[in-house]
Amino acid sequence: LQCSMMPDEALRICSHVMDEDMDGTFGQMALFMSGYIMMGAERYGLAYHIYERCAQLNPLVSEVWSNMGMCLEEYDPYKAMRLFQRAYQLKPDNASAYANEALMHLMTANPSRCIELCDKALSLDPELRAAKHNKGLAQIMNREWAEGWKNYYDTLGVKHREKRNYGLPEWNGEPGKVVVYGEQGVGDEIMFASCLPDIMRTNEVVLDCDSRLAGLFDRSFDIPVYGTRYQQETPLIDDHEFDYQCAIGQQHLEN
Repeated sequence: LQCSMMPDEALRICSHVMDEDMDGTFGQMALFMSGYIMMGAERYGLAYHIYERCAQLNPLVSEVWSNMGMCLEEYDPYKAMRLFQRAYQLKPDNASAYANEALMHLMTANPSRCIELCDKALSLDPELRAAKHNKGLAQIMNREWAEGWKNYYDTLGVKHREKRNYGLPEWNGEPGKVVVYGEQGVGDEIMFASCLPDIMRTNEVVLDCDSRLAGLFDRSFDIPVYGTRYQQETPLIDDHEFDYQCAIGQQHLEN
């Protein structure tokens, strides 16, 4: 299945495979993929029960337990922890399971345990950005500012830090015209907006934010504001000529 395939079409193919191979390996694979598609559609309750059935059919697949845990992250972090632990007990080199459990400890205010698990995940997969991101947030919670912000900086593009592409190089402190765009939720956009005056001192700035904040930011800052951060296309590209792009929480780090 291609990742770019529409969910309904992908589910249709999975359903066809399960009809043709109900008790076989391909049918089980299609069932697993159906859960993955439901997760992508944020239908976590349905995805959880699909994976629960996958676990009944084959309880020794680490990824099944890990995905079950991911379905519960926002609803029951303690149960999710146990599912992630089951995942890496079955497959000790499952770096993502350690990183996912680490996030649960971060959510339940145990940053030290989060850092321990992230270090384990990174020892298995040094390029695992989710582990670095979770570790960075835990370090910031522990007031380990320098390393925490560095790890946070390095992980733009993870699940909760959407990276937009305006076809421009990333801003790294150079003077020029910069499109700054919102990331994460409304609360984070408001919090990070306090940093805008810093970049405005040395750069010409245009802001692309959540539509619900456009009026507030337009009244608060003497810069052009567009509420189009969730739109695939935005008129600001045609309205302005830019040198760089930068996420609003992506601070410039001195070398």
